Amino acid sequence: FQAQLAGTPTKVMGLTPPTPAPATEGAEGAAEGEAQQQPVQSGQSPVPYGVKYIDGKAVTQWLLPDGRLTTSLIKADQAEYGARTVRLRNQFVGRMKENGLDPAKQEDVQKQAQLDYEAPMRKVLSKVWAQAEAEDREADEEYTRQLKEYNNSVRSNIRAYGPDGMPLPTPEENIRDYNRAVKRKETFNLEKMAESVYAGLPSSYRNSQLHAYQQYFSTHTNELNGRTVQSAAEEALKGEVYQAVYQHAVDSRMPKSKTEFFLRKLADQPFVSTYQAMDMAASAMTGSYGMTIADQAAMSQYGQEHRVLDIIGTIGNMAIDPTTYISGGVGSAAGKQALKIAGKQMIKGATKDMAERFATRTLTGRLVQGAAGGAFNFATYETLKNLQQQASTGGMPDYATGTSNGFSGQDLLNATKHGFIMGGIVGTASPIIGNVADKAVKVTTSTAGKM
Repeated sequence: FQAQLAGTPTKVMGLTPPTPAPATEGAEGAAEGEAQQQPVQSGQSPVPYGVKYIDGKAVTQWLLPDGRLTTSLIKADQAEYGARTVRLRNQFVGRMKENGLDPAKQEDVQKQAQLDYEAPMRKVLSKVWAQAEAEDREADEEYTRQLKEYNNSVRSNIRAYGPDGMPLPTPEENIRDYNRAVKRKETFNLEKMAESVYAGLPSSYRNSQLHAYQQYFSTHTNELNGRTVQSAAEEALKGEVYQAVYQHAVDSRMPKSKTEFFLRKLADQPFVSTYQAMDMAASAMTGSYGMTIADQAAMSQYGQEHRVLDIIGTIGNMAIDPTTYISGGVGSAAGKQALKIAGKQMIKGATKDMAERFATRTLTGRLVQGAAGGAFNFATYETLKNLQQQASTGGMPDYATGTSNGFSGQDLLNATKHGFIMGGIVGTASPIIGNVADKAVKVTTSTAGKM
């Protein structure tokens, strides 16, 4: 109050960082002792204590956080600088604890720093995502209304039935399901959502980020690749925004429990699932593959953290996947053909049936059959599964960036080769294991008989 009456400063901005005086060679020990005696840092700002007159001029007397009094505006400003630093640090630690991070771990400190850096972007992203979810709920309600109306109509009873006696979906049902799938793909089109987030960024934040990228590309001209510094900076920031949207999608599709993960693993059946068939068709129509890639990335990450459950789910999926039986049929046919050829080599001039029966009784024949059958079985399975994946994601997905690299014939060929190699190894080993097991059983039986 006295400072206000005297017209002297009552606040300091805290723009002056502390500048400790350099210790002389003989005063190092004393300086260390003074440092140890310094009061604990406080977030309390210096406050006006009164007014003193120096050479007839009124100056504010400040009460510093450590209890000292000073008329130095610089010392008061330095004290405010230190107090604000403490407050910011305490707020940072508080945000870390809210996010379940440990301030003692450097990697967690870096995570929180990244979260703070992305805070303005995440705020806009949360708003855009909430709008998409609201739109999706409205579409669900409309779909439910149409379904209820259809089921109560006479049209729902006019339908064909399959050979198994089960009703087949009508064209009207297929169109309704397809339109719903298209609507969901349009709602959660990650590219368009990223554009909305970019447009909604605070101008100060966007300009600051663009300026930082412009400075980077100005000193790394080899990364421009024919672009201007401005366009490269804008492209980089848009890529950063898309990455944030994609990561949000991955988090939203992460299984909430082991049961959910296992059921979703079993339900991954493009050949028999109407939902997945409609999803793939809608993706192809809209060009929106981001959510499918995010879903697969979430399942992959969860599976890596729960390896045993992932293996069990994969086995369960294969047990009910038509791909398994298609490839099994191909492998069986290839194995029988290889068995006949091997038998013909063993018995010159024998008929195919006789050659096959003879080869079946020999370990060599069984090895040939196992290798051929396993190779074609695994190759067919790996090829079909690769085709399914590329069809669902618009090509080979990059789970790190959330983008699709387009259809890859080379990757398809690599999957086929991998299947041939693995199938050949497994198929060759199976007869050997079976042969050893047969002999072990015979020895055990003979020993038991003698006793």
